[in-house]
Amino acid sequence: ADLLTGPATGPDLLPDLDWLERTLGERNPIGKTGGQGRVRLVTLVTPCNPTGANVPQGLVDRAVNLCEAYGAWLFLDHAYVP
Repeated sequence: ADLLTGPATGPDLLPDLDWLERTLGERNPIGKTGGQGRVRLVTLVTPCNPTGANVPQGLVDRAVNLCEAYGAWLFLDHAYVP
């Protein structure tokens, strides 16, 4: 199994969901199940390390929608919630 680490964007180093969408589109074609190289799990951690920025709800919602559309699980780790 491959472990992919997606890039971060902006000064807060938030997850690059455009990259996630491209990666899911390439590895998890809609309508096709199974197959080697599929993304099975996406993990988002908030707050982001090392900036401490929280992933905005809009980005979380987009990640949920992408994972649902491409058949991947989403694990959202709220490592620290004040």
